[in-house]
Amino acid sequence: MEGHAHHLVHALRARGHEATLVAAGDSRVDVPLLPLMAQHYDRDYPWHQYHGTEPLNAHLDSHHAASLATLADMDFDIIHNNTLHRFPPRFARAVRVPMVTSLHVPPFDALRRAVRDSVAPWHVTTGCSRRHLAAYFPEGPPASARVLPNGIDLAQWPYSPRGNGQAVWAGRITPNKAPHLAIAAARRAGVALTIFGSIEDGDYFNAQVRPQLSGDIRFGGHLAGPDLAAEYGRASALLFTPQWDEPFGLTAIEAMACGTPVAAVAMGAVHEPGWTAR
Repeated sequence: MEGHAHHLVHALRARGHEATLVAAGDSRVDVPLLPLMAQHYDRDYPWHQYHGTEPLNAHLDSHHAASLATLADMDFDIIHNNTLHRFPPRFARAVRVPMVTSLHVPPFDALRRAVRDSVAPWHVTTGCSRRHLAAYFPEGPPASARVLPNGIDLAQWPYSPRGNGQAVWAGRITPNKAPHLAIAAARRAGVALTIFGSIEDGDYFNAQVRPQLSGDIRFGGHLAGPDLAAEYGRASALLFTPQWDEPFGLTAIEAMACGTPVAAVAMGAVHEPGWTAR
């Protein structure tokens, strides 16, 4: 979501549009910033410790409510909602403000109800795969909902014609991304593996990933985009191991853009025909 919002707002500015980003006040951007809160909530309420708890929910609710009240008094032509919060879709329906809501995760109850309750001609909802959108609207999407696959800037993921015989895994290090399965697969195949990504769930990393780091299985840290692209280009395969209903799979198309084949667990959008780098 963060990458999607960052690239979108900068691309809009590059095309000559006036675009303001509503995000944490400590965001590093080159566009006007309207702080949603002083700093990213994870600094005060780490996600893997506070997810679903009353303190974090109250923190997010209060800041989203205040931000939407501010937006209601501003003269934006359209609001692009990239959040997981239930307030923005309901705000669009109630205030009749033109909004695009880009969905990024499988539905959880509060978000599913907010999205379904806020259907309106002035509120466009997008899912990043057919399977993803169908999870929100199993009876069929309304006219204001459509599929819009995730995209990447191909210039940032340069093609490399050959690999080094090794595998990589990249993504958020959490149980539902399952890098431990990539380790098991690499060991079974006798292939060296390097894991890249942010450690979102420290308990999971320490219990199921760190103990297996030895020899040809290593952790390469959380890389900036150009460095990760270079690692994709050097590798011979990306292991893609979702254990949830993966809405799209951005790391997979990044790797394919670099010329790196993907070995994937068939979960979520991976099932869909035409799932290729574009």
